[in-house]
Amino acid sequence: MNKPKIFISSTIYDFQDLRSALKYWFKEYGYEAQLSEYNDF
Repeated sequence: MNKPKIFISSTIYDFQDLRSALKYWFKEYGYEAQLSEYNDF
């Protein structure tokens, strides 16, 4: 079964810690989190 995908975006230099925490939280709940600063989407 495919994991739901979540795209987390903001400008690169602000909220980096928050985006990382959100990515971790979403992964723990079975989502695939993709951040704007990585080319993983």
